[in-house]
Amino acid sequence: TWEQLNVVRQQLEGILAQGNLPGIENVLLEATSDEMAAYTFLARVASSCKGPGRVSSVFDFQTGAPLIDTAAFVQTLQTMVDNPANKTQRSIADIYSDLVAGKAVMGIGWPSRHFAENKTEPSSNLAVARLPGSPNWFDTNEDKWITRGVDEQSRLDFLGFDGRVVSVAKNSLQTQASIRFAVWLSSFATSRKIGIDSATTAPYLTNQLGTITAWTGESLDDEAGTQYFDALSAGQRERLSFVFPRIQGQSEYIEQLANGISSALRGELTPAESLKGVSAKWNDLHDRFGRDNQRKAIVASENL
Repeated sequence: TWEQLNVVRQQLEGILAQGNLPGIENVLLEATSDEMAAYTFLARVASSCKGPGRVSSVFDFQTGAPLIDTAAFVQTLQTMVDNPANKTQRSIADIYSDLVAGKAVMGIGWPSRHFAENKTEPSSNLAVARLPGSPNWFDTNEDKWITRGVDEQSRLDFLGFDGRVVSVAKNSLQTQASIRFAVWLSSFATSRKIGIDSATTAPYLTNQLGTITAWTGESLDDEAGTQYFDALSAGQRERLSFVFPRIQGQSEYIEQLANGISSALRGELTPAESLKGVSAKWNDLHDRFGRDNQRKAIVASENL
Protein backbone atom coordinates (compact mmCIF):
# COMPACT_ATOMS: atom_id res chain seq x y z
CA THR A 1 0.00 0.00 0.00
CA TRP A 2 1.01 3.65 -0.26
CA GLU A 3 1.01 3.80 3.53
CA GLN A 4 3.53 0.94 3.73
CA LEU A 5 5.71 2.55 1.07
CA ASN A 6 5.77 5.74 3.11
CA VAL A 7 6.91 3.84 6.20
CA VAL A 8 9.68 2.09 4.24
CA ARG A 9 10.79 5.41 2.77
CA GLN A 10 11.08 6.98 6.21
CA GLN A 11 13.02 4.00 7.56
CA LEU A 12 15.48 4.05 4.67
CA GLU A 13 15.91 7.80 4.98
CA GLY A 14 16.98 7.25 8.58
CA ILE A 15 19.54 4.68 7.45
CA LEU A 16 20.73 7.03 4.68
CA ALA A 17 21.17 9.87 7.18
CA GLN A 18 23.47 7.61 9.20
CA GLY A 19 25.66 7.06 6.15
CA ASN A 20 24.81 3.37 5.86
CA LEU A 21 23.68 3.36 2.20
CA PRO A 22 26.91 3.90 0.23
CA GLY A 23 26.42 5.56 -3.15
CA ILE A 24 22.75 6.30 -2.49
CA GLU A 25 21.70 9.95 -2.71
CA ASN A 26 17.92 9.63 -2.39
CA VAL A 27 15.41 7.00 -1.30
CA LEU A 28 12.28 7.66 -3.39
CA LEU A 29 12.40 9.76 -6.54
CA GLU A 30 9.23 11.24 -8.04
CA ALA A 31 8.79 13.16 -11.30
CA THR A 32 7.89 16.74 -10.33
CA SER A 33 9.04 18.79 -13.33
CA ASP A 34 6.45 20.64 -15.42
CA GLU A 35 3.23 18.70 -16.07
CA MET A 36 4.77 15.50 -14.67
CA ALA A 37 4.15 16.91 -11.19
CA ALA A 38 0.42 16.65 -11.91
CA TYR A 39 0.70 13.19 -13.46
CA THR A 40 2.75 11.81 -10.55
CA PHE A 41 0.22 13.25 -8.13
CA LEU A 42 -2.74 11.73 -10.00
CA ALA A 43 -1.00 8.33 -10.19
CA ARG A 44 -0.53 8.48 -6.43
CA VAL A 45 -4.07 9.55 -5.58
CA ALA A 46 -5.92 7.25 -8.00
CA SER A 47 -6.48 4.42 -5.52
CA SER A 48 -7.70 6.67 -2.71
CA CYS A 49 -10.14 8.91 -4.60
CA LYS A 50 -12.23 6.31 -6.38
CA GLY A 51 -14.10 3.21 -5.27
CA PRO A 52 -16.65 0.73 -6.60
CA GLY A 53 -19.96 2.26 -7.59
CA ARG A 54 -18.56 5.79 -7.52
CA VAL A 55 -17.94 7.54 -10.81
CA SER A 56 -16.68 10.93 -9.63
CA SER A 57 -12.96 11.41 -9.16
CA VAL A 58 -11.43 14.84 -9.87
CA PHE A 59 -14.84 16.27 -10.80
CA ASP A 60 -18.37 15.61 -9.56
CA PHE A 61 -19.94 14.00 -12.63
CA GLN A 62 -23.40 15.36 -11.77
CA THR A 63 -22.44 19.02 -11.32
CA GLY A 64 -18.96 19.23 -12.82
CA ALA A 65 -17.67 20.81 -9.61
CA PRO A 66 -13.94 20.23 -8.93
CA LEU A 67 -13.17 17.72 -6.17
CA ILE A 68 -9.42 18.31 -6.29
CA ASP A 69 -9.34 19.93 -2.84
CA THR A 70 -11.09 17.07 -1.00
CA ALA A 71 -9.46 14.83 1.60
CA ALA A 72 -7.85 12.14 -0.61
CA PHE A 73 -6.07 14.74 -2.73
CA VAL A 74 -4.89 16.83 0.21
CA GLN A 75 -3.56 13.76 2.00
CA THR A 76 -1.69 12.58 -1.10
CA LEU A 77 -0.08 15.97 -1.71
CA GLN A 78 1.02 16.09 1.92
CA THR A 79 2.83 12.78 1.42
CA MET A 80 4.64 14.22 -1.60
CA VAL A 81 5.60 17.31 0.39
CA ASP A 82 6.99 15.08 3.15
CA ASN A 83 9.36 13.34 0.70
CA PRO A 84 12.70 15.23 0.96
CA ALA A 85 13.71 14.15 -2.56
CA ASN A 86 10.90 16.32 -3.94
CA LYS A 87 12.75 19.49 -3.01
CA THR A 88 14.48 19.02 -6.39
CA GLN A 89 12.50 18.89 -9.63
CA ARG A 90 13.11 15.78 -11.74
CA SER A 91 11.88 14.33 -15.01
CA ILE A 92 11.15 10.65 -15.65
CA ALA A 93 14.45 10.49 -17.55
CA ASP A 94 16.33 11.91 -14.54
CA ILE A 95 14.78 9.31 -12.26
CA TYR A 96 15.55 6.37 -14.52
CA SER A 97 19.14 7.53 -15.03
CA ASP A 98 19.67 7.76 -11.26
CA LEU A 99 18.19 4.29 -10.73
CA VAL A 100 20.40 2.79 -13.45
CA ALA A 101 23.42 4.52 -11.89
CA GLY A 102 22.53 3.17 -8.42
CA LYS A 103 22.01 6.61 -6.90
CA ALA A 104 18.47 5.97 -5.63
CA VAL A 105 16.61 3.11 -3.96
CA MET A 106 13.22 3.59 -5.66
CA GLY A 107 11.59 5.76 -8.28
CA ILE A 108 8.09 6.32 -9.64
CA GLY A 109 8.11 6.17 -13.43
CA TRP A 110 8.73 3.65 -16.18
CA PRO A 111 11.71 2.28 -18.14
CA SER A 112 12.45 3.42 -21.68
CA ARG A 113 15.33 3.11 -24.07
CA HIS A 114 15.07 6.89 -24.51
CA PHE A 115 16.01 7.48 -20.87
CA ALA A 116 19.28 5.53 -20.63
CA GLU A 117 20.66 5.41 -24.16
CA ASN A 118 24.28 4.98 -23.08
CA LYS A 119 23.56 1.84 -21.06
CA THR A 120 24.62 -1.18 -23.11
CA GLU A 121 24.46 -3.96 -20.51
CA PRO A 122 21.50 -4.96 -18.31
CA SER A 123 21.62 -4.20 -14.61
CA SER A 124 20.74 -6.97 -12.17
CA ASN A 125 19.96 -4.33 -9.52
CA LEU A 126 16.79 -3.06 -11.19
CA ALA A 127 13.31 -4.44 -10.54
CA VAL A 128 9.87 -3.26 -11.67
CA ALA A 129 6.52 -3.36 -9.85
CA ARG A 130 3.07 -1.80 -10.13
CA LEU A 131 2.38 1.23 -8.01
CA PRO A 132 0.87 0.46 -4.61
CA GLY A 133 -2.80 0.65 -3.78
CA SER A 134 -4.82 1.90 -0.85
CA PRO A 135 -7.03 -0.01 1.60
CA ASN A 136 -9.17 3.11 1.99
CA TRP A 137 -10.79 5.59 -0.38
CA PHE A 138 -12.54 8.87 0.27
CA ASP A 139 -16.23 8.99 -0.65
CA THR A 140 -17.05 12.62 -1.47
CA ASN A 141 -20.80 11.85 -1.44
CA GLU A 142 -20.65 10.62 2.15
CA ASP A 143 -17.71 12.88 3.08
CA LYS A 144 -15.89 10.05 4.80
CA TRP A 145 -13.19 7.42 4.29
CA ILE A 146 -14.35 3.96 3.25
CA THR A 147 -12.41 0.77 4.00
CA ARG A 148 -12.22 -1.56 1.02
CA GLY A 149 -13.41 -5.14 1.29
CA VAL A 150 -10.87 -7.96 1.49
CA ASP A 151 -11.45 -9.01 -2.12
CA GLU A 152 -11.93 -5.48 -3.45
CA GLN A 153 -9.52 -4.01 -5.99
CA SER A 154 -7.13 -1.70 -4.15
CA ARG A 155 -4.83 -0.66 -7.00
CA LEU A 156 -6.10 1.73 -9.67
CA ASP A 157 -3.75 2.47 -12.54
CA PHE A 158 -3.60 6.00 -13.92
CA LEU A 159 -3.94 5.57 -17.68
CA GLY A 160 -3.93 7.62 -20.84
CA PHE A 161 -2.04 10.70 -19.65
CA ASP A 162 0.44 10.51 -22.52
CA GLY A 163 1.52 8.23 -25.34
CA ARG A 164 -0.35 7.41 -28.53
CA VAL A 165 -4.01 6.56 -29.03
CA VAL A 166 -5.83 5.65 -32.24
CA SER A 167 -9.61 5.76 -32.57
CA VAL A 168 -12.30 5.92 -35.24
CA ALA A 169 -15.01 8.57 -35.12
CA LYS A 170 -18.52 7.10 -35.02
CA ASN A 171 -19.60 9.35 -37.90
CA SER A 172 -16.64 8.43 -40.10
CA LEU A 173 -17.43 8.16 -43.82
CA GLN A 174 -14.83 5.38 -44.17
CA THR A 175 -15.45 3.35 -41.03
CA GLN A 176 -14.17 -0.04 -42.21
CA ALA A 177 -11.09 1.39 -43.89
CA SER A 178 -10.36 3.46 -40.78
CA ILE A 179 -10.67 0.42 -38.53
CA ARG A 180 -8.32 -1.58 -40.74
CA PHE A 181 -5.82 1.27 -40.63
CA ALA A 182 -6.10 1.46 -36.80
CA VAL A 183 -5.51 -2.31 -36.56
CA TRP A 184 -2.47 -2.00 -38.83
CA LEU A 185 -1.05 0.88 -36.77
CA SER A 186 -1.34 -1.10 -33.53
CA SER A 187 -0.14 -4.42 -34.98
CA PHE A 188 2.98 -6.18 -33.73
CA ALA A 189 5.05 -5.37 -36.83
CA THR A 190 4.07 -1.71 -37.11
CA SER A 191 4.25 -0.98 -33.38
CA ARG A 192 7.92 -2.04 -33.39
CA LYS A 193 8.59 0.75 -35.86
CA ILE A 194 6.26 3.43 -34.51
CA GLY A 195 5.53 2.71 -30.84
CA ILE A 196 9.14 2.36 -29.74
CA ASP A 197 9.94 5.86 -30.98
CA SER A 198 7.81 7.31 -28.19
CA ALA A 199 9.23 7.44 -24.67
CA THR A 200 5.68 7.43 -23.30
CA THR A 201 4.34 4.40 -25.16
CA ALA A 202 4.61 1.01 -23.47
CA PRO A 203 4.28 -2.56 -24.79
CA TYR A 204 0.64 -3.64 -25.05
CA LEU A 205 0.61 -6.96 -26.94
CA THR A 206 1.52 -10.34 -25.46
CA ASN A 207 3.92 -11.15 -28.29
CA GLN A 208 5.86 -7.95 -27.55
CA LEU A 209 7.35 -9.55 -24.43
CA GLY A 210 9.98 -11.33 -26.51
CA THR A 211 11.10 -8.00 -27.96
CA ILE A 212 10.69 -5.85 -24.87
CA THR A 213 14.22 -4.46 -25.06
CA ALA A 214 13.10 -2.61 -28.20
CA TRP A 215 10.98 -0.55 -25.80
CA THR A 216 13.10 -0.51 -22.64
CA GLY A 217 16.62 -0.57 -24.01
CA GLU A 218 19.30 -2.79 -22.52
CA SER A 219 19.13 -1.47 -18.95
CA LEU A 220 16.68 -4.12 -17.71
CA ASP A 221 17.67 -7.75 -17.48
CA ASP A 222 15.23 -10.49 -18.54
CA GLU A 223 13.65 -10.81 -15.09
CA ALA A 224 13.00 -7.06 -14.75
CA GLY A 225 11.68 -6.92 -18.31
CA THR A 226 9.17 -9.63 -17.48
CA GLN A 227 8.21 -7.79 -14.28
CA TYR A 228 7.54 -4.66 -16.32
CA PHE A 229 5.37 -6.52 -18.81
CA ASP A 230 3.49 -8.31 -16.00
CA ALA A 231 2.79 -4.96 -14.30
CA LEU A 232 1.36 -3.55 -17.52
CA SER A 233 -0.74 -6.67 -18.12
CA ALA A 234 -2.13 -6.68 -14.57
CA GLY A 235 -3.32 -3.11 -14.95
CA GLN A 236 -5.12 -3.91 -18.20
CA ARG A 237 -7.01 -6.77 -16.54
CA GLU A 238 -8.41 -4.67 -13.70
CA ARG A 239 -12.03 -3.59 -13.72
CA LEU A 240 -11.34 -0.13 -12.28
CA SER A 241 -8.81 2.39 -13.55
CA PHE A 242 -8.27 6.12 -13.35
CA VAL A 243 -8.33 8.45 -16.37
CA PHE A 244 -8.41 12.23 -16.31
CA PRO A 245 -11.68 13.27 -18.01
CA ARG A 246 -11.48 14.21 -21.69
CA ILE A 247 -12.68 17.80 -21.54
CA GLN A 248 -12.00 20.95 -23.49
CA GLY A 249 -8.82 22.66 -22.33
CA GLN A 250 -7.59 19.55 -20.54
CA SER A 251 -3.96 20.68 -20.81
CA GLU A 252 -4.84 23.94 -19.04
CA TYR A 253 -6.44 22.07 -16.15
CA ILE A 254 -3.32 19.90 -15.87
CA GLU A 255 -1.09 22.99 -16.01
CA GLN A 256 -2.97 24.65 -13.15
CA LEU A 257 -2.75 21.45 -11.11
CA ALA A 258 0.99 21.17 -11.75
CA ASN A 259 1.48 24.80 -10.70
CA GLY A 260 -0.44 24.20 -7.49
CA ILE A 261 1.55 21.09 -6.64
CA SER A 262 4.82 22.91 -7.29
CA SER A 263 3.75 25.70 -4.92
CA ALA A 264 3.14 23.15 -2.17
CA LEU A 265 6.44 21.33 -2.82
CA ARG A 266 8.31 24.65 -2.59
CA GLY A 267 6.64 25.33 0.75
CA GLU A 268 4.84 28.43 -0.47
CA LEU A 269 1.40 27.03 0.41
CA THR A 270 0.09 24.13 2.46
CA PRO A 271 -1.34 21.21 0.47
CA ALA A 272 -4.88 22.26 1.44
CA GLU A 273 -4.28 25.90 0.41
CA SER A 274 -2.62 24.85 -2.82
CA LEU A 275 -5.43 22.54 -3.92
CA LYS A 276 -8.09 25.05 -2.89
CA GLY A 277 -6.39 27.46 -5.27
CA VAL A 278 -6.35 24.82 -8.02
CA SER A 279 -10.08 24.27 -7.51
CA ALA A 280 -10.71 27.99 -7.95
CA LYS A 281 -8.63 28.04 -11.15
CA TRP A 282 -10.52 25.03 -12.47
CA ASN A 283 -13.83 26.78 -11.80
CA ASP A 284 -12.53 29.75 -13.80
CA LEU A 285 -11.74 27.39 -16.68
CA HIS A 286 -15.20 25.86 -16.38
CA ASP A 287 -16.71 29.31 -16.77
CA ARG A 288 -14.51 30.10 -19.78
CA PHE A 289 -15.24 26.88 -21.65
CA GLY A 290 -18.87 26.67 -20.55
CA ARG A 291 -19.75 24.93 -17.30
CA ASP A 292 -22.58 22.86 -18.78
CA ASN A 293 -20.44 21.84 -21.75
CA GLN A 294 -17.70 20.67 -19.40
CA ARG A 295 -20.16 18.77 -17.25
CA LYS A 296 -21.48 16.94 -20.30
CA ALA A 297 -17.93 16.13 -21.41
CA ILE A 298 -17.14 14.73 -17.95
CA VAL A 299 -20.23 12.50 -18.13
CA ALA A 300 -19.30 11.33 -21.64
CA SER A 301 -15.72 10.67 -20.53
CA GLU A 302 -17.03 8.33 -17.83
CA ASN A 303 -19.16 6.46 -20.42
CA LEU A 304 -22.40 7.46 -18.73
